[in-house]
Amino acid sequence: TVSPAVALNRVATRDARIGTLDIPAGTQIYMPIVAIHRDVELWGADANEFNPLRFGEDKGHYNLGTYFPFGIGPTICVGQIWLLSRRNHCALMLM
Repeated sequence: TVSPAVALNRVATRDARIGTLDIPAGTQIYMPIVAIHRDVELWGADANEFNPLRFGEDKGHYNLGTYFPFGIGPTICVGQIWLLSRRNHCALMLM
């Protein structure tokens, strides 16, 4: 599966630190969503396989900051709301 967004580009508006990495204000940040969503270190050996069970409540390794197919933050894709409503509609139709 391919994410609706391939990558996110952002500019740091202030100095920040993530772990041991210092990010000065004005730094351009590129987040390759597809690569993050298929990272074996984050998702395990089956990272390239369709496995919705990996998001189950009993999966302690799941980190909310590692899955963002519609983007993240104030510029999140407006299509996410539409898609989630369609998903819910389809689920109700199947019941």
